[in-house]
Amino acid sequence: MKERLLKYADLIGISGSVLCLIHCLAVPIIALFSAGLTSAHQHLGVGNDIIFMFVCLVAVYFAVRTAASSSIKIALWVFMGTFFISMSLGRNFHELEWMEYLAHISTLGLIITHIVNIKEKKKTVHCKIPMRQVEKV
Repeated sequence: MKERLLKYADLIGISGSVLCLIHCLAVPIIALFSAGLTSAHQHLGVGNDIIFMFVCLVAVYFAVRTAASSSIKIALWVFMGTFFISMSLGRNFHELEWMEYLAHISTLGLIITHIVNIKEKKKTVHCKIPMRQVEKV
């Protein structure tokens, strides 16, 4: 199980972040079309937020363990921290509505950083030439 998490951490992170972003963008639209279902300041799916935060946290933790560079590790933790803080503050303090936008931006940052990490790991794998091939040349 641990090997799978290490191997697929970036894909899990991308999937979780995309689903989170879709959820966060779709909820206001659903609320608009279903009048009376929620008030203007309530967010549907509090449990979903916690699940997305947990999935992203696990994905970042395992992606960092196999990250291609230290800058990618830092970026993943910064975006994860920003996502967690903005989600927590935005949920508990309704006057900080701009935190929702910060959460969306940090989610996009997580997606992009996971994609960059996948590409960088592929580059490092392709750049490594087995010693047997070097001796033949």
